[in-house]
Amino acid sequence: MPKRKIKIVDRKFQLKMTYSLIGIIFIAFMLILALLATEATMRNRSIRTILNDLDNAIEVEDNIVSAFVAYSKVNNPDEIQISTQKIIKDHKDSLAAQTL
Repeated sequence: MPKRKIKIVDRKFQLKMTYSLIGIIFIAFMLILALLATEATMRNRSIRTILNDLDNAIEVEDNIVSAFVAYSKVNNPDEIQISTQKIIKDHKDSLAAQTL
């Protein structure tokens, strides 16, 4: 079988198509990357808001327990026994669970 002497290759057309496809792929990649970055930023903002709310809840809970313990020391009639140690232990366990 003899070799072909005439090649059917349009070098200009092939280079134009190659660069066009590379450009389209690059633009699509950059768009996807921009969308992912925007989504990550929005999720970070949402997570930051949730963490601030949790910190505020922890502070409120801590204030409630502190007030309850202080009240039990001031107003503790003999007939009512308040188990402040259990309340403090439960509070510390709650704080430890929230920091995980």
